[in-house]
Amino acid sequence: MVESRRIISPFKTNTDNVDTFKVFPLPDQYSTGSIVGIIPDWKNFNIAFQQNPESPGDFDIISDAFERYGGMIFYNQAVDSSATCPTLNGTKVYCMNRAVLTILKGSTDLIPKPFLGMDESYAITVNPSDGFIQMTANTVWGGLRALESISQLIVPTDNMNGVDFGKVYYSFAEYLPILIKDQPRFSWRGFLVDTSRHYYSVKKILQIIDSLAYLKMNVFHWHIVDAQSFPLVVDAYPNLSGKGAYQKKAVYSAEDILAITEYGRRRGVRVIPEIDIPGHAGSWGFGYPEITANCPSYKHNINNIPLNIAEPKTYQVLGAIIKQLVQNGFSDQYYHFGGDELVMGCWLQDPSILSFMKQKGFTQPVQLLHYFEDNLRTLYKPYNKTMICWEELALEYGYNLPKDTIVHVWKERHTLIDVVKMGYQTLLSGGWYLDQQIPNHNQTFYEWVDTWINFYQNDPTEGFGMTDSQKKLVLGGEGAMWSEQVDDANFDSRVFPRTLAIAERLWSSSSVTDLTSARIRMEYSRCNVLVRRGVNAGPVMPGYCQATYDNF
Repeated sequence: MVESRRIISPFKTNTDNVDTFKVFPLPDQYSTGSIVGIIPDWKNFNIAFQQNPESPGDFDIISDAFERYGGMIFYNQAVDSSATCPTLNGTKVYCMNRAVLTILKGSTDLIPKPFLGMDESYAITVNPSDGFIQMTANTVWGGLRALESISQLIVPTDNMNGVDFGKVYYSFAEYLPILIKDQPRFSWRGFLVDTSRHYYSVKKILQIIDSLAYLKMNVFHWHIVDAQSFPLVVDAYPNLSGKGAYQKKAVYSAEDILAITEYGRRRGVRVIPEIDIPGHAGSWGFGYPEITANCPSYKHNINNIPLNIAEPKTYQVLGAIIKQLVQNGFSDQYYHFGGDELVMGCWLQDPSILSFMKQKGFTQPVQLLHYFEDNLRTLYKPYNKTMICWEELALEYGYNLPKDTIVHVWKERHTLIDVVKMGYQTLLSGGWYLDQQIPNHNQTFYEWVDTWINFYQNDPTEGFGMTDSQKKLVLGGEGAMWSEQVDDANFDSRVFPRTLAIAERLWSSSSVTDLTSARIRMEYSRCNVLVRRGVNAGPVMPGYCQATYDNF
């Protein structure tokens, strides 16, 4: 049974009779008590990893995670802390001295990689009577989620119950004993970042992946190229980035991509590339004009320019790009090939394409699209990749997509029901566009950040009348940051704290809907999880966040 509790937090608000459990997103099942625990001597705190059978690949991931989370839990803590637990203004405090993470099913892969449908469930028991923290997960991916939850439960602080520790930080755990049994509601909990409209540094992308892991999100959807710029280095066609990137330094090399995909792997975050085609291809033509359509009356808007699907070189270039993506470390089964906002009228102004239509006996431009998609399939299938596409290919263009295609809904939430009725698996991004101040029609807020409420109430399966079998086709969803007006400098303030609402909607039960509870817990987590770890996340309510002013 979940107890209602008051939170000891760095901001003041009335939390009586409101669920304010510190783990975010809210776990599936949990119970708490009223005891306080402290880790008085971080040097001698014993955290161990158990697994049978042992997996060297899992051990590598968990060892790295232990070191990473240890720095988060014990930062700035006194080296010579007292070996005994104090009494704080009459409150009995229990010493916590050891933790064990047990993985029940070791990976058979030497280099384990996150994948769609991976088991991220875990359980935690924190027993103050014996000072023991027990974490259990079936897989290494659940183990990572357990460590994230523990890192949120054990909070470094310089004051508690009226006792000021000065410049010394102690690590506390409240509401003991704690029992957690947790698993995600959706297996696909992603975030799209557009690196074409503005270039993002590799350092920033790595920080974004960290932020996703903090929120138990598991997909970094990398919209790597678009009409405005082509920052992906393709060895076989160097002019794509040589003339298509904003500048020579604003590119992603093979080494950059390997570093990013490996960084995500170690955090249980899948890195999935998107090459948005055949539309949005203007930047391809900067280096190779012959592979984009020539339509003078459409050139006033670079977003209008599609690929020249009649030019054989187009498919040679596209094949080289897919090969480069595979070689660079994009190992996930799923690749996103766009398919949205195609301006077919441009094709009808290009003499070479009109001649091609006549040669093929095509009478409608949509037949050109079908021809292109058929050829695209022959390019990615040899690498055992499965396509993700935007909704237009399924709902507007009449293309017979392979049944294993994932259809990505971005226009309206209710479109999901049309997709699942066709039998396709689907993802939701409609209603989760973080570049928009007003994500839903005809609804505004005095403060733009309060649109987190829209995001929180944007449920992928509820309110449609979906059958249980149709709900199973909804894999989850993604927040999306289109970057026309966003880059490294203002990314955090645009994305956070609103992404917390998306993260909880995709992880927690559909019954978790209380906005008062969500607001309080979001504010606590944005301060003590995100800001304390270096993410410049803004507040959702008045208060004071000490982490904003600490020197890390």
